[in-house]
Amino acid sequence: MREAVTDLANFVETWEVSKELAEVLDSLGPSRTRGAAIKILAWLGARSRLLSKKPLALDFRHEWCRDVRIVVERVDSLARQFQVSEDALSFAQGVEPATQIGIENLAGKLYNPPIHVLRRKH
Repeated sequence: MREAVTDLANFVETWEVSKELAEVLDSLGPSRTRGAAIKILAWLGARSRLLSKKPLALDFRHEWCRDVRIVVERVDSLARQFQVSEDALSFAQGVEPATQIGIENLAGKLYNPPIHVLRRKH
């Protein structure tokens, strides 16, 4: 599982495609695959910083939500650890809390984009 999170982070940073992501990339293309990877990593990173322990809300009327589902379902190691329901992405039942924390911490470490603050002009 940690390899899948590392693969997602590497793809976001370097556009390097792992074997597991190659099929998804063929289906979604690079930009949509990267967008879904960012959503997954950002959600896991927020969980690692205790900003939210909620599932990632999904509304399949939006393309990025459908893309997240495709990534999770087609990457075997992600499909074993996560479940996609009608309206959310969450850890699969049976994934130990310690495993969840390890995955969240790894994602938070590997994907930590800079925060940009825009200041108003007076």
